[in-house]
Parts: sequence; C-alpha cells; structure tokens
Amino acid sequence: MDRSAHAGETLTLEPEGLRLDDAGSVRAVRWESLERLAKLPTPESQRATRGGGIGWVVMSVLKAADAPAQWGVCGSGRVLLKPNAPARVLQELALTARIFPAHPGYQPVAVYFADFEPDWLRGRIGDWVEFRRPDLIDAASVAAP
Repeated sequence: MDRSAHAGETLTLEPEGLRLDDAGSVRAVRWESLERLAKLPTPESQRATRGGGIGWVVMSVLKAADAPAQWGVCGSGRVLLKPNAPARVLQELALTARIFPAHPGYQPVAVYFADFEPDWLRGRIGDWVEFRRPDLIDAASVAAP
C-alpha cells in the first residue's frame, strides 16, 4: 500500500515492513523492529527553538502547552540520505535520534502515520499495523482520546 502525504513523500507498507521516501531520505524499518507507538514531537514543533540545553526544555514546555504531539511509530531501521537533503529532513532525523535510541548498527526511524491518513487507526494504515503488529494497535487504542 502506498500513501502520499505531501508532494514527493510516500509511505509504503509491505509484508516486510514500511518505507518512507521523501525529498531527502529513504527510511525503512521491518515490522518486527518497530518498538513502540508514541506521541512524539514533530519537527515542525521544534522550529521555534534551536539547540539543546535550556532551549530543549523551553521547547518541550511550549510544545506540551500549545502544540499536541502527533502519533508516531518508532523503530530501528535504515536511513539513506539523498544528495542535497533539505535542512527539514536533517532536522527531523536529528530530532528522532535525540528522542529515540536505535539498536547498534541501525538508525532510529519515526513515521507519523497521521501525515498520510488523518484517522489512520481506523483506516488502511491501521489495518496493516493491526495485521502485522497488533500489540502496537492495542497501545494506541488504550492511549487514544
């Protein structure tokens, strides 16, 4: 199954796993390597504050107060940077690496399903995840409002 969120961005769900192909990278993770479904800050929410330290704390507080996090699936996979990857993609990869440690030899991968299907839990993406990783759907169903 292929889904496009924005021009040039495609999420492919297949029996082996999922693949996100965007303007600056190709990210792939196997179903069994998905570790959790969690509410994650999105790269767009990080743009007001740069750097680490107190900036990260301030951003986190502002994020919690004003901009709800988005459901993302996290796992250890492979990331291939394309030549001339835009800064937005590099920021997203750096954010993912900061909040989610990957297994040795792999890179952290986060995919925001709602970017591709707003009501993904009840849609085709949810069907795929439920078939391949029902434990992740159980966690999302309990935590969803």
